[in-house]
Amino acid sequence: MTTRSRKGAVQNKMNIYRADHPICERCQRYRSSSVHHIQSAGMGGRPKDSPVHQEENWLALCMRCHEWAESHPAKARVELTELKKRLVAETCPSCGKNWLETETILQNGEIGCSCKNRTKST
Repeated sequence: MTTRSRKGAVQNKMNIYRADHPICERCQRYRSSSVHHIQSAGMGGRPKDSPVHQEENWLALCMRCHEWAESHPAKARVELTELKKRLVAETCPSCGKNWLETETILQNGEIGCSCKNRTKST
């Protein structure tokens, strides 16, 4: 596989991740506009199978939060690592699935589970 096609495969996975997380995972107020690497690709992320290019290292962020993360890299790495740990641990009380897998925008505009039984705030 060429470098170009590997890069395309990673980018495709990131696009799917962002589509699956329509709301910023940091502020939970705005639509996500990009996928942020918690550990940057410049810190050992060259091979496509590097942990840097896995979902465990990504957060879908709005433009405002992504700009903050890029301008405060050390602080962002600590805060976003902790945030990702919390998000991975959260589950929907109705269906028991992980919020990261089921988060969606409900008809009333709230963030909730795709089982549509719970909003994230309840």
